[in-house]
Amino acid sequence: MRGEPDISVIVACFDEEEALPSLFAELERVAAEAAARGLGMETVFVDDGSGDRTGALLAEHAAAGPCRTVVVHDRNRGFGAAMRSGLAAARGRVLVVYDADATYPAGDILRLSAALETADVAGASPFAEGGSAMAGPVRRAMSRGAAALYRLALRGRGRGLSAFTCAFRAYRREALGKMEFRADGFLAAAEVLCLLLVAGARTVEVPSRLSTRLHGRSKMRAFRAGLAHLRLLRDVCLRRGRFRPPSAPRRPWGRPAAGPADRASWNADLNRKHPMARIETHGNPLVRAAEERRRQGVLALLGGARGQRILDVGAERGLVARRIRAAGGEPVLLDVDAAVLSPGDSVAGEAERLPFAGRSFPAVLLSEVLEHCPDPAAALREALRVAAPDGRVVLSVPDDGLVVGAKRLLRGVGLGRLFRGLPEGTPPGHLHRFTRDGLRDLLEGVARLRRLVRDVPSAAFLAVVSRREEV
Repeated sequence: MRGEPDISVIVACFDEEEALPSLFAELERVAAEAAARGLGMETVFVDDGSGDRTGALLAEHAAAGPCRTVVVHDRNRGFGAAMRSGLAAARGRVLVVYDADATYPAGDILRLSAALETADVAGASPFAEGGSAMAGPVRRAMSRGAAALYRLALRGRGRGLSAFTCAFRAYRREALGKMEFRADGFLAAAEVLCLLLVAGARTVEVPSRLSTRLHGRSKMRAFRAGLAHLRLLRDVCLRRGRFRPPSAPRRPWGRPAAGPADRASWNADLNRKHPMARIETHGNPLVRAAEERRRQGVLALLGGARGQRILDVGAERGLVARRIRAAGGEPVLLDVDAAVLSPGDSVAGEAERLPFAGRSFPAVLLSEVLEHCPDPAAALREALRVAAPDGRVVLSVPDDGLVVGAKRLLRGVGLGRLFRGLPEGTPPGHLHRFTRDGLRDLLEGVARLRRLVRDVPSAAFLAVVSRREEV
């Protein structure tokens, strides 16, 4: 074969000495068929730190014929790491990743390569129409369930795909480009496909036959793989970092929103239809636990409350203020809805126009407030104005992206009842939906950011800020 090969087949091998003889025979048959079609094919084997005779057999095979390359890892680094090494060593314009256990027909290598005439990625699928799977019921259920969850997390970009965990795929070299996937284990197959789909790659599936392994044993650990897929699903669903589509660039917090004409009536309607007390008494103990954790978090950030006069902005019925009072603090409650306030230590007013003199409180609390304010920056400046020179402003805002994503995933698999009584999408009354980057952008634009935490268990961002001149 002269010049660069048309097809490079990458095979990751770890303790596969029993499977290699039949694998070699199958790949030689495919190479001969490719040659008959006028196509050049090379095979890149990666010995991923095998402890048996895999390395020796690969070396013998490579020495016995052309277009065979062996890459050696000094230790077992995992399927994904072996895939990276193989792709780096491959020279073909079409890159095919094939399984060493040969549980898919090797002849499908050419079928997948041909499918790239109209696509960037072609994947083998035993679940596509015309395919078949001889795998056990657990593996079939896991594969089908994972595919359903990935389609939901990708928000339509994976529509029609039936296999995300299958590694047997063909890629156009230019489609992979400079893409970097991080998984070292079997998760790499799903990660690569998700990254390509997010980038807009054209993807097709080729029906294939999945049979049982005849030689050796599987290296996949189902429980560990399942946890890894859940973490990847979370990142894809939340569009974190690499999984943010090009059409959804990183955005600052935004700008003031057009608030309701009558803030008091609007807020009173929200308090009536969606009271915070509903979360305290929710039937799902996880929802209650998340809210309890959030309140404990803001109290911890307030520091010692004993003897401190603390302004609780947006206090509603004083659910957090009760904790402050129980800790020996002196809460002053403020809410735009006067009907929910008790006389004595309560004041009606708006967060953007606090009815207090400057530097009046050692600490100010904005618990689930900024998302309801037409101008969060103005509310934050007001809180800083009334805080003492050495005081602090503690705030929490909901992680709506996490919450909405979790609701979507659970409802997609029939578990929506876990959130019964709560709105499906972003809760009503949220004029702003903050990301970690957006919230940081807002806070650093107004104050000195002392701490910002994304607390996943409570589905909230917690922060502490102070005046800029404070050191």
